[in-house]
Amino acid sequence: MAGQKIPAQDFKGKWTLVYLGGGGCDNNCETRLYFMRQVRTAQGPERERINRLWVVTDRTVPATPLLEQHPGLRVIRSQDPSFLAQFVGAETGNHIYMVDPLGNLMMRFPSNPDPSLMIKDIKHLLKASQIG
Repeated sequence: MAGQKIPAQDFKGKWTLVYLGGGGCDNNCETRLYFMRQVRTAQGPERERINRLWVVTDRTVPATPLLEQHPGLRVIRSQDPSFLAQFVGAETGNHIYMVDPLGNLMMRFPSNPDPSLMIKDIKHLLKASQIG
């Protein structure tokens, strides 16, 4: 992960669930990563339209066993204040964000999200979307 660059084309044309938080990943973080995985899986065949991204906001390296629980999760590190400022409330590590296929921040889920409501919201979003 250190210094890893993920090509922009990896995300272009796909919806992306984003979580921003420290690499130490406390219980809150683990819950958010789990929700992201399960919400994506619940989309059935449409799940291929969704990426998952964890932006690590400090120098801590995430634990390998944790990463192994989340196949397909992309992990990058960013401490760039201008990048992080795009995600209102990211400093708390309590939110999951949805970025559209054009790279626009589309929505922020509540700090204590209900996964069943997230599934419904994303299902509606994907159905209505003509992109990604």
